[in-house]
Amino acid sequence: MNKVLVATTFALSALSCNAFAAMDSKMEQTLVEVCQTGLSDDLHQFRTTITHHHINKKQVFPKLVCNGQNFYQFAKSNGADRIAAKVRPYMSHQVSITDLASADKNEQLSVTFSTAK
Repeated sequence: MNKVLVATTFALSALSCNAFAAMDSKMEQTLVEVCQTGLSDDLHQFRTTITHHHINKKQVFPKLVCNGQNFYQFAKSNGADRIAAKVRPYMSHQVSITDLASADKNEQLSVTFSTAK
């Protein structure tokens, strides 16, 4: 599984050279280690990795992609439900609201939101 994770990381870096051009090898290794914590449901290992590397959860988790999935989805798909629950509050949320007062009578009204669940 580690080989797949590393291979995906290198494949993604080759596809989007601009995004990863400024990333040094230490940063890449740190993010791979964080992704590896999503393979198990070991909260101790997760906390140790986050603390050891001084990870800013608000900045990293909404943007971190592991094997083509955001970290929350990656952890959930690997059965790491406790880790996914710890990360969920840091995932980005989008909300769209339609002004009901300015809407036409025949216009369909909707509220759209997405959240990581």
